Amino acid sequence: MDGKEKKETRRQVHTIIGLAPCKKNSTNIKFTTQDAEGKVTNPTVEQYFKQEHDIILSNPWGPLVKYGRRDSPRWMPAELCRILPGRLARCLLLPPQTSEMIKFAARRPYENAKSITSDGHMLQRSSPSSRDRIPAWRVLVSRLIPT
Repeated sequence: MDGKEKKETRRQVHTIIGLAPCKKNSTNIKFTTQDAEGKVTNPTVEQYFKQEHDIILSNPWGPLVKYGRRDSPRWMPAELCRILPGRLARCLLLPPQTSEMIKFAARRPYENAKSITSDGHMLQRSSPSSRDRIPAWRVLVSRLIPT
């Protein structure tokens, strides 16, 4: 290979501590890093993944996940993340999300039964359909309900 060895892909589990602020993405969030020779650089997240991991992001304007420690966070493009099943989101919902959740929770028993018997069958399928993806970010929605 042209002077660089292919790095082995390692899968690691990290705790998500947040998302990038609105209008921030891998093209405009920079951070400070130091290479093996001690040279300090300030690459964007997009540049870092290209240079260090030889990964060209398919959606560099997509959301970024913040993980690690709050005092020194790290950034990962959401398209490279996989959320483990059964994980909880420990964050405040936005007012519209809270409103929708309350509306859904306050439905009449008949509406719940109808939803379970019609839409609930889709939750039992083992192979997700293309409707389960948010195409621009390659997010896959699990059909399993944690109990």
